[in-house]
Amino acid sequence: MRFGPLLGQILDRHGYSQPGSNLLGETSVLSSLLGSMLKFDGVFTLQANGKGLVNGCRCSRDQVAGTLVGLPKYEFLEMLEAGVVSVKCEFCGEFYEFDEPSLESLFVCNGFATTAWSS
Repeated sequence: MRFGPLLGQILDRHGYSQPGSNLLGETSVLSSLLGSMLKFDGVFTLQANGKGLVNGCRCSRDQVAGTLVGLPKYEFLEMLEAGVVSVKCEFCGEFYEFDEPSLESLFVCNGFATTAWSS
């Protein structure tokens, strides 16, 4: 079963959050699949029960910082632009920026020389 661009157009028109779009998309596909598998004439009703949308992302600045410290130096240096490292969570879209003072503090606190992040 293919929805093609139709489902994307519907979701884009309403400006839902990413978790909301995901849930609505999955529900639309599930409803269509169940409806086609049951093969009956009539109205198909899908009822869901829950506590509303839950933001499933648990990212935080501390988690991103811990990941940065664990990167090989060459990968870290590839991310470094004008003394700033910017990281975007691909799940929720949150941006985290680390400037020179925060990078220096991050690496000193984790036992690295203050020049560990510079080239």
